Amino acid sequence: MASTPRFFKIILDRTIRDEKLGIPKKFVRLYGKHLSSHVVLLKVCNGESWKIELNKCDDEIWLQNGWQEFADRYGLAHGHLLVFEFHRKITSQYFNVLIFDKSATEIDYPFIQIVNLDNETDLEEEFQEPTEIIVRKQRLYAKEKRGALKKASETFKSKHPFFMSVMQPSYVHSEDKITIPASFARKNFNKKNGNAILRIMDGKRWPVKLYIPNFGSNRKATAKICQGWRVFGEDNQLEVGDVCAFELIKGAEITFLVSFFKNCEHCS
Repeated sequence: MASTPRFFKIILDRTIRDEKLGIPKKFVRLYGKHLSSHVVLLKVCNGESWKIELNKCDDEIWLQNGWQEFADRYGLAHGHLLVFEFHRKITSQYFNVLIFDKSATEIDYPFIQIVNLDNETDLEEEFQEPTEIIVRKQRLYAKEKRGALKKASETFKSKHPFFMSVMQPSYVHSEDKITIPASFARKNFNKKNGNAILRIMDGKRWPVKLYIPNFGSNRKATAKICQGWRVFGEDNQLEVGDVCAFELIKGAEITFLVSFFKNCEHCS
């Protein structure tokens, strides 16, 4: 038993919709007695911790209350791989959790977003992100991201509500979605889902879908532009480190006018 690693892996199936996740029985047999509390912490590498209630019944243990919020925060879906490494101390117990997408690439974990209320712009900040993000041998350092946002915000002005986003590896390579700052979504959208248009300066348009969660008291819920984002990115040759400004143009349909600020490493 001493040589058995204190971790387990789970590939998510459609039970992700059941708002709970079962801990494998083999792990429960070996270490279930150490899960003495009714609460466990899930920790991810961006520094966030989630308090999840345990539901115990006979020889089964489930991650339950709080699990759905965790899943929503990191966009968990069918086919994602999760690795749980168990740690137990005198006063606490927790799992370090690694999350991999369907291509077996570790996801880019969300980072904290702050709002500049003076000009209704949302800028991404990364007080809790790792030192660097690596996907397909591409790196995006926190310092580079801050510099790109600062440079773009100094030159971009608009009378419309807008937010800015730095293109991280998952936005460019692997995911058909991009995060909308929660503060921006709360302020500007009053329905959960819908159609939208991404438009650029020359008038070209791309249809996309919006996912706006029911935030309620869940401050960690995540809004997204999805289903069409990847095509938009490919058509406009977006690269890691580029900055996009999304202006919300109100009208008969939800439209974002998108402006680009290229990463200087890719400029000719």
